[in-house]
Amino acid sequence: MVKVSSNAWAFIATAVRAIANTVYLLKDISWQRDGMSFFSEFLRIEEENIAQLDFSCSEEIAESLHDRRTRGYLRGLRKQLNR
Repeated sequence: MVKVSSNAWAFIATAVRAIANTVYLLKDISWQRDGMSFFSEFLRIEEENIAQLDFSCSEEIAESLHDRRTRGYLRGLRKQLNR
């Protein structure tokens, strides 16, 4: 939660959580089929930019998800980036 004004707060997703949410919503995305190409082709984000993200919470996020496909995507991404 982030304070946006003196009496207003907002929930701001981390980059990794936003990736998880996007993968969850796009049911045809999977690590096995799409891998890193999901970022470059669909999101127009280069691999070196993804590598700069903080993945320290990625396992915690993966464990909180019920969707195996999304968990698998996050774990595959983390493994690809050697995190």
